[in-house]
Amino acid sequence: MEIINNEAQYIFLAVPVVGREDMATINKQIKIIRDKYKKTDTVKKADEAFRKSIMPPSSARMRKELGKYLNVYDRHKAGLTMKQVIKELAPSQKGDVHRAFNMFQKKAKTIIENVEKGTFPGKYYLHPDK
Repeated sequence: MEIINNEAQYIFLAVPVVGREDMATINKQIKIIRDKYKKTDTVKKADEAFRKSIMPPSSARMRKELGKYLNVYDRHKAGLTMKQVIKELAPSQKGDVHRAFNMFQKKAKTIIENVEKGTFPGKYYLHPDK
C-alpha cells in the first residue's frame, strides 16, 4: 500500500487488487497511517472544525443536565456559598454533596471553555441516569 495523496481530512491509498493482502492486514496498515496523521496539527485543526460543524442538537435531557451545571456555577459565582447553593437547588440532596458541588463546578467550567473555543457543549462526561 502506498499513500497517493493526503489532505487534512482524507488519506487516499492505492490498494493492490492482486496479491496476498487480506482485509485484516489492510485495516491494520490503514490504522497505522491514520494514527500517524492524527498527531499532526493540520489534522487536529481539521478534526476540530469537523466536530464544530456536525455537533448534534442537544436533547432535552442534555439541556437539563447542562442547565444544572451552569446554574450551580452561576449561583456560586454570584457569591453564594456551597451550602447556600445546595440548600437552594437541592435541599433533599444526600450523599457527598461537597464532591457533587465540585464536580458540577468543574463541568460548568469545561462547558464554558468549550463555548469560548466555539464547540458546544464539547467533551465532558454526562451521567445518563442523573
